[in-house]
Amino acid sequence: MRVLHVADFLPGLHHIAGGAEFATQRVIEEQVAIGLDVEVATLPIQNRQVRSAWSHHHEYGNLDHFVPRLAYAVKQLYFPSDPLAASGVAAIIARRRPDVVHFHNLHFSGLSVVQTARAAGVPSVWSIYDYWVFCPSFMLLTSGNELCVRGHGEHCVDCIGVRRARALKPVKRVLFGSRPGRFARPVASVDRLVVLSEPSRELLVQHGVQDSRIAVIPQYIWRQAAASRRQCVPETGRLLYVGWVEHRKGLHVVVEALGLVAGEFPSLRLDVLGMPANAGYQAMIERRVRELGLADRVRFRGKVSRADLVRELQGAFLVTVPEQWENMSPVILTEAMAAGACVLASRIGGIRHFVDDYRSGLLANRDDVPEFAAKIRFAMADPAAVGAMGEAARARAAHLFDPAVINRKTIGLYESLVDADASAPVEAVS
Repeated sequence: MRVLHVADFLPGLHHIAGGAEFATQRVIEEQVAIGLDVEVATLPIQNRQVRSAWSHHHEYGNLDHFVPRLAYAVKQLYFPSDPLAASGVAAIIARRRPDVVHFHNLHFSGLSVVQTARAAGVPSVWSIYDYWVFCPSFMLLTSGNELCVRGHGEHCVDCIGVRRARALKPVKRVLFGSRPGRFARPVASVDRLVVLSEPSRELLVQHGVQDSRIAVIPQYIWRQAAASRRQCVPETGRLLYVGWVEHRKGLHVVVEALGLVAGEFPSLRLDVLGMPANAGYQAMIERRVRELGLADRVRFRGKVSRADLVRELQGAFLVTVPEQWENMSPVILTEAMAAGACVLASRIGGIRHFVDDYRSGLLANRDDVPEFAAKIRFAMADPAAVGAMGEAARARAAHLFDPAVINRKTIGLYESLVDADASAPVEAVS
């Protein structure tokens, strides 16, 4: 079976790579390992020294090359079409004739790309990593940090870009009002949508997607972390944060919680392996660290290698995952669990499906600083329980993210679509 994976970016090949890109990379690597004929199509690569296992790599362009900020903003907010990207992917499909096209993150390619497979008569699936198709901010999170249950519509004008071009607010209201229809068409053109957790399936159904079109297939376990032996004893009191430094990831909640309990536990400290995403937010975090008297307790260390990340996770007392939005399956959460680390995470999205509170990790309400502080206090009072939860997390990750099970589900999904396509009646051409 020939599978064409289409994604904006991939780790190693491009400078931009977050959790969705690493999840995509694992899908590709696992499918190559089991013998599928895997081809990949991305936006132009930026690192041509990387060796990859897939059989062919294809590139296509997009409008961002000509008007970077404007094209991206228009696609995200109002018009998800990018004719340049769509024509490029259509040409690749026509030339290579894959059995299945598997779409991934397409923020920079535009959603018109997902319509190319159906136009070519090729079955397609689309892995959903955020909620862009229902929310221009991707997160279903209001500007007031409340969870949004309405989805997109005219009211988005009161949440997205409220400080910019205020005179154009009536125009923006009209554009946001017509957004649901424009985004629904490409979503409807895909045969199946793949989500990473059961809560995400429920959320898609809530926003109008037919349940029968959704497949829940968790992301793959990080094999290197799962296979590694613990090389160090977790340092009691060492909190670890890994990820983008921006509001939706919730680092501020951990910093504030640390401020509440630092006086009780001299050994408490926080290492931030963060990737800068919002300069204003990072400046606010650094200011709060100083104001709370935590300057000697918080280290901003930047990104580390994958090999070093395993050691960082296994050496941490608690790995904090303070997500502020309905993240269906944070990659760092699954990586920490696979490595046998105890997580302190937000009780939201897919996290509440993967972590059993007080059994395989600790959970707190996403914006409840006192509850995060209470969970830190509990952990410091019982380090043995933290170690036990870490081991339970490793066992749970091996069960939830088993590559053999995920491969079986994914290949079964592909085959069902190919078989259905083959059995469909051929329309007569007049």
